[in-house]
Amino acid sequence: MVLRGTLFLLWLQMAGTFQVLVFFPMQAFQGGNFLFPTLEGQYVIKNLAIIAGALVIGSTVTPYGGGARKAAEKGKKKGAA
Repeated sequence: MVLRGTLFLLWLQMAGTFQVLVFFPMQAFQGGNFLFPTLEGQYVIKNLAIIAGALVIGSTVTPYGGGARKAAEKGKKKGAA
């Protein structure tokens, strides 16, 4: 349950971070060129890596709330039987 709440808060923070692209795109990239990010643009690009990591961690959340460890143990028990 804690992991789900943490990921929810992460997504809220990321939504706020990406608002700079909507409201102030000229501040995120020099001259509007996406190949030349400013410091704010680099921050947004860095958050793409954080989102990728969050997707990997979030993929371990199981519907029944057991987490990755319980799912692995359950798979081992089925294979042994």
